[in-house]
Amino acid sequence: MARKAPKSNRYITSESADFRLSAVVGKQNLVLFDLETSGLKGEILQIGAKCGSCTFSCYIKPKGPIPSDVTAITKLSTSGGQLHRGTHLVPTVSLQVAMQQFVHYLTLLQKMVYFCSHNLAFDGSKLHKALCECNFEDKFLAVVRGMSCSLKIIRNMRAKTEKNSIEVLTTSLGIEYVDGHDALSDTQMLALIIKKLDISDDLITSSTDAYNLIQKYKPDEILSHKCKQLLSDCKQNVSQENIPVGKEIVKKIISSNISVACLQKAYNFNTRVETVTLPARVIGTTVDKLY
Repeated sequence: MARKAPKSNRYITSESADFRLSAVVGKQNLVLFDLETSGLKGEILQIGAKCGSCTFSCYIKPKGPIPSDVTAITKLSTSGGQLHRGTHLVPTVSLQVAMQQFVHYLTLLQKMVYFCSHNLAFDGSKLHKALCECNFEDKFLAVVRGMSCSLKIIRNMRAKTEKNSIEVLTTSLGIEYVDGHDALSDTQMLALIIKKLDISDDLITSSTDAYNLIQKYKPDEILSHKCKQLLSDCKQNVSQENIPVGKEIVKKIISSNISVACLQKAYNFNTRVETVTLPARVIGTTVDKLY
């Protein structure tokens, strides 16, 4: 259930998303964030973030069911199309509104910030995909300088045999583990862990280069988008049984900037039928000659 905050620091949107802001303290520019999802390949169900005393929490209305093993961990479930945490109904918004509110929260901090997640490989890619889908990537990158992984940093500090989940770390460091697997609560637990281990903001922000959003995630997503576009074009211009399905072949076509139209023109395909036939083997042979 969404937490309550002092009235003076609470802001409620017209879409029922609930997030709280309080005065920014000092020059702190590190945002800890966490996501709760419906599984490794599932959708985002909750976003939580913390920058000093400024916090954000928003639940997202799921489009599909939540697996029982996920419910066992997060306590999140659906009933009648509504999201529940335990026995409580939680207010939700669409992913589009959630991204809008999240970016708005970041802009209200009025400074460039660094992001830190406890498993950035998962949270970073999920968040970036959502931002791109909702057309908020540019606004996000306008206020975020880079992203860092606290899990990677802590692993380098502790014995390799030790587990480093937030739950394990709080227990081993003598921190009370409160409301686990709630995105906002987990960012608050992470803040306590970072303080207990004496990890400086400088150490975290200096570890962001390898997790630059544009460098790490965007190329893969651009390629994925181009692959989908090419296959879409093929379906309109190529007989269904001969659409190129080989992943490597498609990548070579894209990296060579060869469109379906270019191939048709260069190799004088048979245009006497309404649907142009383009055998996959021809595409493969043609592109391979370019290397």
